[in-house]
Amino acid sequence: MEENNFKLFDRVLFLVIMGRTTLSYCEGETSLNLVVCVLNRLYNHCWKHQNNNTGNRRNQMDVFISWSGKRSKAFARALAKWLHTVHHYLKPWMSDKDLRKGDRWLSVIGNKLSQYYVGIICVTPENVDSPWLLFEAGALSKALGESRICPLLLGMQPSELNGPLSQFQATTFGKDEILKLVLSLNDELGKDKLETDIVRTSFGKFWPDLESEVAKVARIGISSSNLRSVVDALQHKGFPQPAIGRVVCFKEGFESHSLYDIALSEAHTRLYVFGRKNRKLFDKDHWASVTELHKRIAKGFDFRCLFLDPTAPEHVLSEEHEDEDFLDQLTSCVGNAVRVLRKSSQDPDSICRVYSNHRHHAIVVVDNVVMYAPIKRDTRGCAKRLTKMQFEVVDSGNPIGEELLKYFLSTWESAKLLTEVVARRDERK
Repeated sequence: MEENNFKLFDRVLFLVIMGRTTLSYCEGETSLNLVVCVLNRLYNHCWKHQNNNTGNRRNQMDVFISWSGKRSKAFARALAKWLHTVHHYLKPWMSDKDLRKGDRWLSVIGNKLSQYYVGIICVTPENVDSPWLLFEAGALSKALGESRICPLLLGMQPSELNGPLSQFQATTFGKDEILKLVLSLNDELGKDKLETDIVRTSFGKFWPDLESEVAKVARIGISSSNLRSVVDALQHKGFPQPAIGRVVCFKEGFESHSLYDIALSEAHTRLYVFGRKNRKLFDKDHWASVTELHKRIAKGFDFRCLFLDPTAPEHVLSEEHEDEDFLDQLTSCVGNAVRVLRKSSQDPDSICRVYSNHRHHAIVVVDNVVMYAPIKRDTRGCAKRLTKMQFEVVDSGNPIGEELLKYFLSTWESAKLLTEVVARRDERK
């Protein structure tokens, strides 16, 4: 008897969807509202009758819907509402809608993750790396197994997934793919599943509703594009494979004593400095490290330092610093470096040289890391101070790092010996 009641319910649903029942219009209610009302009453009657007579209730299937971010949330909300409409035995749950005030949200979500039977993860280009989304995916995978988790993609393709989400069988939003998803959810119900024709007909009836809602979701503006989404978009439009690497930006601290402390202590294979006066590097604060360089060099350490040439053309010198006595400062710093190195029995010409043209970057290379700051100029064309300025750090294997390293080495090859310049300067005096 109970099974006949549910078969009757399924059949009525099928007939209503096919338009084979007559429902008159009542003021304040649409035909669809009447359909829902009739079906709910019939379903509740079937359910109540079965529960009163046997303990073998026809099961609904709990579906956990995961989201992260504005568009993903709207996507999940539309999907949750639509799924229960198109298939009355699917019971979606999402944290936005079903948490009551006062619920301990993390505890509730944790319980839901462990209790639910199927998980759908609403993925958009801007949330693909969301820590929360990945947390819920991992918890679902542990509780349900990979076969019962489906990343549902909006505005992207399965090939764009990487990391933890790439291990699951993803579905791209579209009519055919969503139908397959609904049919597979129906199959998970086992003996309680609806007839396939009924599911297909219901899907056809209500698909335009979901399509319309998701079209609105797709038009929701994104506050900002993250680096990953922009790079992926370029790559999928035919741009060449990007080099893997990171550029890290520090808002201040370049050419500071702290930066040179780190450079001298962290460098194990090489240390290159493309400076101007290099006053801080050869200051007394770093004498202990600098005077020990010859021991490290004897073991294969590569140290090179570039100074601006005090005998460079006048227009170069005048545009490299705003101080009127810059030439005197530069000459003093070069002379000090020579004295410090000679005092520790080191040959200045083997590790220091001078350049005579405008540089476009200040550079410090520590092993395979390049720290750099672009030279900025004022309205007169004069280089601004770099001390404590913003700078960036990049791997030397990154294209930016490679170019900056080549720039340093090419300048080094064309540079003059330090002592020759000092001697020539002394002669002019």
